[in-house]
Amino acid sequence: MELTIGSAIFLTLLATFLFAFWYQALKHLGEYPLAGFVMWLYISSFITILAACRVLGAHDMPEGIFQEIQGKELAAFGVCLGGAAMTYGLIVSLIHMKEYGLIANQAISGTAGAILGVILTFVVGGLSPDVSLAMVLAAAAVLIGASVILQYSGMIKTGDRKKQGENESQQNMESLKKQNKMLIFSNILMMGYSIAYMLGTRSELHPKGFPALLCVLLLAIGSLFAALSYAAVSLTRHHQWRQALIPPNRIPIYMALGAGICHYGGNLMQIYALPLLSAPVSNLLLKTSSLWTYLWGVVYGEYKGAVLKSKIFLAAGIGAYAVGILLLTYALYC
Repeated sequence: MELTIGSAIFLTLLATFLFAFWYQALKHLGEYPLAGFVMWLYISSFITILAACRVLGAHDMPEGIFQEIQGKELAAFGVCLGGAAMTYGLIVSLIHMKEYGLIANQAISGTAGAILGVILTFVVGGLSPDVSLAMVLAAAAVLIGASVILQYSGMIKTGDRKKQGENESQQNMESLKKQNKMLIFSNILMMGYSIAYMLGTRSELHPKGFPALLCVLLLAIGSLFAALSYAAVSLTRHHQWRQALIPPNRIPIYMALGAGICHYGGNLMQIYALPLLSAPVSNLLLKTSSLWTYLWGVVYGEYKGAVLKSKIFLAAGIGAYAVGILLLTYALYC
C-alpha cells in the first residue's frame, strides 16, 4: 500500500477516532462479563488482521509470512509479547473505564501516556531527519498541555458537582486513587506495544523490521493469547462461561466483534502510516484519541451539571489539541 504524507496523517487520525469509538461499547454491556467482551474483541481483531493478510499479503509479503520471519524468530516473538502486554494493560484500563467512566479514565492515563510516549518514541523509535525536531517538540508540549488542561477541566467539574450536593464517599475516593495507580501500571504495560511496533515495523530507521502487515499480525497473535488467558481465568473463577458464550441478549457480543474491527483495524492503519511519519509524530497524533474520549464522555452526559469554568477549560483543551495537530502537520511538510 503506497501512501503520501497527507494520507498517512489521515489514516493515523482516523485510527484515533476508531480507538475512542469502540470504547463506547462499554456503556452498553449491562450485566455481560467484561472478560467475555475482551475475548470476543480480540477474536474479532485477529480475524480482521487475517482477512487483511488475505487481501494485502500478496503485495506486502510476496515471499510469504514464514519467509519473512525466517532468521528473525526471536524478534517475531518479541512483537507478539508486545501485543500481549498491550492487551493486559488495556484490560486494566477497561476495568477502570467501565467503573468510573471515560473522562475519569483519561484524566490520568491521557497525561501519563502522553509523557511516557514522547520519551519512549524519541529514545526507541527515532525521528526521521526530514522532520523538523523543533516543531515536533513544540507539538509535544502543546499536546501534553492540552491533556493537562482537559484533566483540570474534569477535576473542577467534579469539585463543582460536590458543591452542588453530589457527595462522594471517602471510600470511593480511596478506591479511585488505587485505580489511578493501576492506570499508570496500565500505561507502562501498553508501552510494550509501542516498543514492539516501533522496532518491529520496517522503515528507513529500522530496515530489519517486518512489513507493517506482518508486524500487526504478530501483535494480534500476542493480543489474542493475552485475551484468551484472561478470559479463561476470569470466566472460570466467576462461573460466567455460559453468560459469555450464550447470553440472553447477544448485542454485547456483536458490539465486541465490531469493536475488534475498529481496534485492530485502527492499529493496522496507524502502523501502515508509521514509516512515513516516524515514531514520535505517529505517537503524538495517536494521543489525540484522548480528545475523542472526552467528547464521547460529553455525549454520554459526564459533563452534565458542570459549571461554565469547567466547560471553558474543556473548549481550551480541545483547541490546544487542534493546534498540536497543525504543528505536527507543519513539521512533516516544512
